[in-house]
Amino acid sequence: MRAKRLVLKAHRRRLNDELGSLDHFDTVKVATLQDLVAADDPANLEFPTGFDYDTSVESVRSVQLPLESLLGEKVQLDTAMQDSSHFAELVVYDRPGGGNRYEAYVAVRFSAFGHFFTVWGLSSLRPLPDELRARVAELVGSFGFVYAPTELLAQPYTGKFFRDWWLRYFDFI
Repeated sequence: MRAKRLVLKAHRRRLNDELGSLDHFDTVKVATLQDLVAADDPANLEFPTGFDYDTSVESVRSVQLPLESLLGEKVQLDTAMQDSSHFAELVVYDRPGGGNRYEAYVAVRFSAFGHFFTVWGLSSLRPLPDELRARVAELVGSFGFVYAPTELLAQPYTGKFFRDWWLRYFDFI
């Protein structure tokens, strides 16, 4: 148990480094490992019992315009998720070299579990700055979603079937 507390303290320090002090996140709840474990439903891999898809998508839709204002760019809403534990993603794509190749500059992925979201980006043209990731997390969190930082999601999954919490809550199954 002491080792888990030390890991969580180290994680909190990394989050403080990534996001600045979390104390200013008055409207944002940052997930802990305990939150991830509590939201888990091993019997339902894609979505928990009682998950309301339509209401959840509308909640995500309400974030789209404010996110566009923050980023100064058009944000696409993707809800074509099948066989996954996430149900929607708001994303700004880059197209390196044109053509049919797309890379996410800023992506906000929403899990069907725990009202969790995460912010990520893998663009070779514009790496996602930590300061922007923090501003996006603060904005989305102000809508009542729970921020799950990628560092937390990289922790080993405590159940069966998945390697880590990212695969459990934010990937295709």
